[in-house]
Amino acid sequence: MNPCEDQKINDFAVYKQVIRGRYNPVCVSKHVSKSVLSLVRSANKNIFCSASSRLEVVQMVKLIDVAQLGYHSSVDCLIEYDCNEITNIYNAVISPTRIYPLNEDILLPHPPDEKANTFIDFFADEFERIKVRAEFLMNGTFKGHAIRCIAVRHLQLLRKLFHESRINFNVVCSYSDATSRESDIFILYSLNLFIIRCIVFYQKFFKPFINEVPQDEQQLRNVFHSEIPNIPAFTWLFVHRPPLYKSDIANVRALSVEDIYASPYNLKMSENLNIPLTQEKELLEFLQLKGCVKINCKKNVFLAEIYKMLHEKNDEGKCMITVKKKDMIKILSYFVVDEDGVPLSHNTIDTVTKPSGIKKRPCK
Repeated sequence: MNPCEDQKINDFAVYKQVIRGRYNPVCVSKHVSKSVLSLVRSANKNIFCSASSRLEVVQMVKLIDVAQLGYHSSVDCLIEYDCNEITNIYNAVISPTRIYPLNEDILLPHPPDEKANTFIDFFADEFERIKVRAEFLMNGTFKGHAIRCIAVRHLQLLRKLFHESRINFNVVCSYSDATSRESDIFILYSLNLFIIRCIVFYQKFFKPFINEVPQDEQQLRNVFHSEIPNIPAFTWLFVHRPPLYKSDIANVRALSVEDIYASPYNLKMSENLNIPLTQEKELLEFLQLKGCVKINCKKNVFLAEIYKMLHEKNDEGKCMITVKKKDMIKILSYFVVDEDGVPLSHNTIDTVTKPSGIKKRPCK
């Protein structure tokens, strides 16, 4: 499948399905999925490759970078093969095996119930996949004109979705109390905030290719708020929970991997994490350093220098730095942003700093 065709199918698919009915909270209230992961799997399970034989489709899959489908790496997805008995065509079907937690500070209202929490995680996962696909587009083999065309088209789609989502939200707000549920209003309100963030992200991320001034996120929120009917009835929507990285660290509890995958946004707070009181302030200050290092060169140039420090040995036979690859990826993706303020993705860091990623690094 052509990467451009694939992006037409996948980008913003979850938000479209919520707005246009399949996962609209008003429609699924009585049978919402038992877990966030099952909801994410259902929405993101797609046929992404087809061929006349199983061997052929397997070979095609090996040539596809899963980043274009919204996955950081192949370990985050399950690929299955099936055969259409009518057409005798073999399909490769991909689905997620984990949820991507929200890696942004988005001011959101307090979720009123578990259903609302489920949808927040659902929206957050889609937003993170949108960023992965955007970075693949930027770092792939596309030429500048092709990148510009795709980015402009996606921005137009996002603006159309924003328009439809606002209408959807206002219709639900106009329902009588008997038919309108607080959680449904919260979910559709939050969906608009995620779409607004997507618009701002696309404008900033593809700024070198798009000849327009990025819109201010707060202005877009103001436009949305100005259209809400009977706004005094929904003042609770404006009581925002703290940003993700400004939580009260003293009250964070230890979570298992299963807990985090089940609901990465809704991390409940308690007093079971053994952090000395003297270190709480230091830890809070550390968390606020996210994105504090800005590079003033291309990402692959910067990461090529990191590769040298990791692999090139000095006269004593030692590398300049010693660190586990997975730890280095976490450090760089947390602290380092590019010239436009966009964090380096796990996938980019991993690809460029691999010994086999010689084509991604600039020539000496």
